[in-house]
Amino acid sequence: MLYKTMFYALILSLFISGCSSQQQALRAPTKLPQSKIDYAPVSGYYFVLIQKSKQKWKILQIEDKPFLKRLHKNQELLLVTQTYSNVYPLFDSDIKPERGNEYLCDDSNITASYTPCSSALSLNSKAKNLSDYFNNMSKDSKKYKYVSKSLINQAISDTNLYEAIESKKNIFKYAQCEEIFHTANTIEDFNEFVITYADYEEAKPLLLLALQNLQNLKDADEKKKQDAQALKRNYQDKYKKSEQQLERDNLYLAKKEQNSIDDYAKKLKLFRNNLQVGVQTNCGTVVEIDSKKANISLSSTNNTIWIERVKLFPKGDGCRFVKGRYIAPPSF
Repeated sequence: MLYKTMFYALILSLFISGCSSQQQALRAPTKLPQSKIDYAPVSGYYFVLIQKSKQKWKILQIEDKPFLKRLHKNQELLLVTQTYSNVYPLFDSDIKPERGNEYLCDDSNITASYTPCSSALSLNSKAKNLSDYFNNMSKDSKKYKYVSKSLINQAISDTNLYEAIESKKNIFKYAQCEEIFHTANTIEDFNEFVITYADYEEAKPLLLLALQNLQNLKDADEKKKQDAQALKRNYQDKYKKSEQQLERDNLYLAKKEQNSIDDYAKKLKLFRNNLQVGVQTNCGTVVEIDSKKANISLSSTNNTIWIERVKLFPKGDGCRFVKGRYIAPPSF
């Protein structure tokens, strides 16, 4: 009985001790370096692949674009803000915390994928209750883990991370400079390139090429404008030369059209003046006639209708009624 009492007292003391120690607060890393090279990645981040060997971290690769992948369990992929204000593992998948900033981990989510559960930068959380304590003691139980800022800071210190990034900035800047140069294809693009990199010593060969390309584009643009102006003048000359001919042609066409109208009007007048029983009109056959109207036997029905002679047309000009009212075809 005495041994059992001592055992539970020991467990309780350990639990109370664990609960009283707070999970390590996140703190800012060591003093940040003074940046000597004016460069900022387009993404806003640096991507750093590190590997642990003999209890010490070393850098394998630094990039300013998200190309890197964690290939082995002893590797970590860090995401570093361009101002160095934050460094955090760039996990493969977004596992959401179960409790505050703690992740519930077991064998099912400690896989080949890079997560807070598989990262060497994570630690088991301090027990908050007896259940947590016994789970931490058991190898097969689920455990709460958190990403440890102290382990991240140790990796930063081991790798001299910020100075390593600073040493690569000039490489990144020149690569960015080259990329912008090779994608430039307009006057505006090359103008902006020249303004941006005018004081960048390493870019002098590209600046000379950019200025040459800029002049070539300006010359081509000027030639294009001159060709357009010459084409316009040529068109204006031709237009002036043919203006009188066009006017003559228009007068001829207008006269021809008026003659056609006059001929049609004469034929229509003659048709109406010579209307008699049996003549085919646009609506049917004349069956009766007086001085002003003609009684027409409609072709579409057995009915007849009186229509004014001046509104009748020869056969084929169309016959239309709207709500029983005759609508004459348009005429001149």
